[in-house]
Amino acid sequence: MYSLLTHDRICQHCGKEFVSQKRSTKYCSHRCANLADKARKKTQKQLLKQESAKEARRQDLLQKNFLSITEAAKLLQVSRNTIYILIKKHDIPFQRLTARTVRVAQDELYKIRHEVKSPINSTPQELAERDASLITREEVTKTYGISTAWFFSQLKKHGIKAQRIAGGCFYNKEEMERLFSHKEFLHITEWYTFKELKDMTGFRTESICDIIRTNKIPKKKINNCVYVSKKHWDQARGSHLNLEDEYYTMQQICEKYGLSRNYLYCFLRDHGIERIKIGNFAYFKKEKIDDILTHRNVRK
Repeated sequence: MYSLLTHDRICQHCGKEFVSQKRSTKYCSHRCANLADKARKKTQKQLLKQESAKEARRQDLLQKNFLSITEAAKLLQVSRNTIYILIKKHDIPFQRLTARTVRVAQDELYKIRHEVKSPINSTPQELAERDASLITREEVTKTYGISTAWFFSQLKKHGIKAQRIAGGCFYNKEEMERLFSHKEFLHITEWYTFKELKDMTGFRTESICDIIRTNKIPKKKINNCVYVSKKHWDQARGSHLNLEDEYYTMQQICEKYGLSRNYLYCFLRDHGIERIKIGNFAYFKKEKIDDILTHRNVRK
């Protein structure tokens, strides 16, 4: 039973357009399907031949005691430049037959491949000193309460690279302490979170960030949570002053008289009401505000 729906397809062998009753049909005819199958098998045979030829060449190289630079690079599957670097770094003995002909002993190359990365001849005292000066990524994130993403972003920003020892990645402990310890904030004991600031002020995250940047308020980040110094925030916003008895803020006036902030700005500007600006807060005399708005409501 065939479906009444048809699908426009393109043959994956010859590239011609054809109509099929199945979405899974790849070829326009049995001939194209057979030819594609033969081409696929031919490609597989060629890959097998290439792999067998490569393995045969490798076995031939293994039979040689001395190798050229090109042969050594093929055997270790690295570039010629890497072989030169290894010879210079590990002081590998080589034989220079002519000005352009160099041979390297295969045994010396295998010593590099099986060389242990950690210092074997280190004394117990040297190992203890090394371990005391190094720290792992897990220890850094746990000690300073930071996320892995923030850790790697700061390393990339400051160009710090890991030290690979015995297959592990280690970092200088003093460098990590200088980068993540926040010693400049030790005298600050009280902090606001962004959620607390949003609930308290009704501001968006962008507005809070602008206030922090403009007033240079100290902040720190712990486990993807940003904390803002309570003392510096209150000073910038004027919350540290006791003006509740004699003055209104804009928010208090809006809530008491049910006015919008935009309308209130225009109304106060037209009546020339004086204000006190402390930080980013504007304060208005309670007596004058009540007198003007009360009489306005009565006349209305």
